[in-house]
Amino acid sequence: MVTSASATYSSFGRSVAADEFKVVVLGSAGVGKSAFTSQFMKQQFIEVYEPTIEDSFKKFCMMDGENCMLDVLDTAGKKEYVGLRDKHIANGEVFLIIYDTTNRTSFEEASALYGQINRIKQTRPSDGYLGSVPIVLIANKCDASDSAVTSDEGLGLAREFQCPFVEASARLDVNVQDAFTLLVREAKRYRKYVQERSARVAAEATKEKERRALHSRASNAGSCCVM
Repeated sequence: MVTSASATYSSFGRSVAADEFKVVVLGSAGVGKSAFTSQFMKQQFIEVYEPTIEDSFKKFCMMDGENCMLDVLDTAGKKEYVGLRDKHIANGEVFLIIYDTTNRTSFEEASALYGQINRIKQTRPSDGYLGSVPIVLIANKCDASDSAVTSDEGLGLAREFQCPFVEASARLDVNVQDAFTLLVREAKRYRKYVQERSARVAAEATKEKERRALHSRASNAGSCCVM
């Protein structure tokens, strides 16, 4: 279940309210998850690749004119740590799925990650786009000259996922900020959908309760007799 999470934080000596979003960064080993996260969090590019087990970061920022607190979890991509993914996905709210444009296998594994998210989140296909889990698909290393995945292929996969698609470069800081902005928009869209769905379910339950009460009163009245 997704609820609207908000809290108060201190910024430049002032207390400010901000919506909180739990972001999980997913992808195969070596696609640039840590570099992408570092570029967003610290405006730094990690030159030396070191396999990650998991790292978490928090960043207070403004998205579309509103205060946000992003709680970002950079996950492991190596196969020996995939057992941790279920827990991370279950605890997460919004997801970046990153693949490396120079590594076709990482592109193919993005579909498995998408399936894992929907399995754990128990997404209902009948809900369509509005009911889809907030995801942004990232084609990292768009600056590379030896691409093994075309832009059209990435866009096609995003259509399958019913999610935004971003071609980015963690190295050159291309579209990194935009990716997180899109992710927050997707999270807000999903939160609104869940709230409206919950309100509809509650309203339908109230109507059903009233209908049964009316039927019960009618049945009781019909069973009365006068001596």
